[in-house]
Amino acid sequence: MSADFRTHWEITPDLARMRANVELFGVACGLKGDRLQDLLIAVNEGMSNALEHGDMPGTVTLFERQVGVGVEIVDSGNSLHAGHLTLEPSPDAKRGMGLWIIRRICGEVRIDHPGGRSRLSFYVGRADAAEDDGEAMPGTAAEPL
Repeated sequence: MSADFRTHWEITPDLARMRANVELFGVACGLKGDRLQDLLIAVNEGMSNALEHGDMPGTVTLFERQVGVGVEIVDSGNSLHAGHLTLEPSPDAKRGMGLWIIRRICGEVRIDHPGGRSRLSFYVGRADAAEDDGEAMPGTAAEPL
């Protein structure tokens, strides 16, 4: 794949269709097994947050990185802030764990506000990158929760 291998969609409430598109992209970038599932979970959580808490239209962009798949989820609101990344869900929480999950299974999780919009960005690495030296990559599923 080239460095220009990317895709971009408007976020819709049809999350099943969105996940199918994400899966196809992840497979094309060489993700498989747990890492492919991590990509699906993280993107689904990010899109769900944008639909529930953000202002539409929102977009999701996926692009191949040398280490895996990069993701940017953007909505027109400005309600998502870096402080949200430090929040821990309560032990009895039934909701509100999306960003916490993303932080646990993804690398380089960031929130910023280009042009007054909320942007959540992260990447999911390929399993083989973590296995090269036997060490887990920070923020990967191989790291204990």
